[in-house]
Amino acid sequence: MFLVFIVGSAGTWQQAFYAVGYVVLAVEAYFIRNWRTLTVITILPSFIVLLVFKSIPESPRWLASQGRINEAENVLRNIEKENCSNKNEVIFLKMDTTKEDTKTSQYGIIDLFTHKSLCIVTVIMMFIWCVNSMVYYGLALNVKNLGGSVYINFALASVIELPSYLVTQVLLARLGRRQSLFFFLLSASVSCFLCMFLQGGQNVAAVSLTALVGRFCISASFALLYVYSAELFPTVVRNAGMGISSLSARLGGIVAPFIVLLGDQRNSLPMFVFACTALLAAIVGLKLQETQGKPMPETLAELEENHPRKPKTNGDPY
Repeated sequence: MFLVFIVGSAGTWQQAFYAVGYVVLAVEAYFIRNWRTLTVITILPSFIVLLVFKSIPESPRWLASQGRINEAENVLRNIEKENCSNKNEVIFLKMDTTKEDTKTSQYGIIDLFTHKSLCIVTVIMMFIWCVNSMVYYGLALNVKNLGGSVYINFALASVIELPSYLVTQVLLARLGRRQSLFFFLLSASVSCFLCMFLQGGQNVAAVSLTALVGRFCISASFALLYVYSAELFPTVVRNAGMGISSLSARLGGIVAPFIVLLGDQRNSLPMFVFACTALLAAIVGLKLQETQGKPMPETLAELEENHPRKPKTNGDPY
């Protein structure tokens, strides 16, 4: 249980800095009303990444899967040294790198759709990532349709993300990945439905509260997806799988502003769309396999073992 909690913690707490950035953006936008000046100021910190990028080591797991055993051992020894440990027990089994499944360079995006079990996982994850991104950014942009101060609503919606990551860690350890994802998406859907109905009244506080709960749940779902996706895709196609999932999320982000513009016709329309899509994503996600406590698949063959096909019945030509 402790190891499961650590994995979930490492995969979700890094998202907290994303929420902090949103809070800072709200403060900057309040004092800097010119959007061009605001854009220039917000991108300046990104140049820091260029200074520290080369100091980030490559993944030992990936290096080992490529047959670069010595490099993988060196990375782990450096980690051991930084942790003030002198056990010197970093040893990799010399795997047979001539096997096709151990060479990730032979796999790419096409393989995500040509392998039956992997194709199912890929399509489902693409849809869920797209919906998560659409609802997440949609709720962030839809603050203009909620009433009250846009800056305060945006700041509160950003702050509410921080405790959502703590709840995510707890549920990941107790409920697992699949049930936690279903819970957060379903809760986000219910919150959006409630917000939609309340928007017809005069209670601005209730509308903002339900919108904040929706932002809380979709933020937790988004953080969970990074952990869940990495555990579902085998090592040989993990980069491609995470890449295509992230691409789907960008598509959802592109669609989000257009859905928010529906609020110009009727304030409740954006929340209706977000509620329906989140509910559909929650149901579709139940088709995925649970990964809690299971070893991460290295090859496509190991993925097939985790997704066994149904045995053929008599008279079934398929």
